[in-house]
Amino acid sequence: ALDKTTWLPVLNVAARRALRDKLIDRAHQIIDEYRMSDSPSVYQRQWQQATSWLSRALEIDPGDGRARAALRLC
Repeated sequence: ALDKTTWLPVLNVAARRALRDKLIDRAHQIIDEYRMSDSPSVYQRQWQQATSWLSRALEIDPGDGRARAALRLC
């Protein structure tokens, strides 16, 4: 049995934050490719993937304004 003083809950929070940040970063790569390229080559599948990543980030942290704002762009 795990001791009540274990760091597991803290590690779980840190892992969730890291996953949320990674999902948002990946979606921003697609958004940035579209916005900053002279001839963007972003396909429908990539937009769907970005939308999925941002939705998952919001499942992890429903109050994340970055994910919510980026989702509006998709």
